[in-house]
Amino acid sequence: MQSVVNTVYNNQWITNGISVSCRRKKYLYMMSSVTSCPKLKEYYTRYCSILRKVIYKAKEMYYNDLLTKSTNKSNVSWEIINNKMGHASKKKFIPTELRCDKKTIHINTAAESFNTFFIDSVDQIISQLPNNEGAHPTIRCSLFGSYPDIVNVPITSAEVLSTIFSLKNKTSSGYDGLSNKIIKLCGAQIVKPLTHICNPSLTTGIYPDRLKYSNIIPCFKKGDTSEISNYRSISLLTGFSKLFEILVFNRLKRHLTNNNIIVDGQFGFRNGISTQNAIFKQNLFIRHGLTKN
Repeated sequence: MQSVVNTVYNNQWITNGISVSCRRKKYLYMMSSVTSCPKLKEYYTRYCSILRKVIYKAKEMYYNDLLTKSTNKSNVSWEIINNKMGHASKKKFIPTELRCDKKTIHINTAAESFNTFFIDSVDQIISQLPNNEGAHPTIRCSLFGSYPDIVNVPITSAEVLSTIFSLKNKTSSGYDGLSNKIIKLCGAQIVKPLTHICNPSLTTGIYPDRLKYSNIIPCFKKGDTSEISNYRSISLLTGFSKLFEILVFNRLKRHLTNNNIIVDGQFGFRNGISTQNAIFKQNLFIRHGLTKN
């Protein structure tokens, strides 16, 4: 096993001056505990108060400096919080060998094994799903009349540019190596080509093949780190794929909302509605049943 030591922020804010002051405080404590001089005890109390303020300011300056210099402030913030709460692990072990179906796989050739495992896992899950051919007629019966047709609203350059600037400032990227941060910096220069690509795709119903590609990252969940079955896949899509997804999502959401296709019992993935609304509605339903009976 290879060990990688994570960044630890414990006591790195301590300066030479603070170390000297702490030793001085310890000396004053010993002196004040063996004497009854009130002036010495008062001096020790004031010294401790000043030292606490100095330590607090030193910590504040140190952590502010860490956040200012970091490129990912969210990750650094959580590392600091977890470290102060005692949740940060000092070492992370990386296995040199993996196992899959009792076969030993060297870490240098693990990519193909992970790829095969994830593909086979999806096929296995699909084969175990029940036959849901009756779901579609049930949905049709819940609607009055026929399905309303989705109106093809052309995508404008202004909409594409607004969507680009709404992307999160992430430094991660897909196989193309272009992060959201880079796309936002050159959004004004690429907005017209992107608009030209998106509109024919909506009209023809053909999604660009290159936007279907993603980087698959194995993410360890729990158990033995050398067992491939204890990993789950995370797909890193390209920024352009996420952009296209938002544009299509906005149109589909508008169509479902305007035509009242979404049932009132749908509380998840809707703006302004949460599980609290579901609990409140369930509570009212139970109260109504108790009162009625």
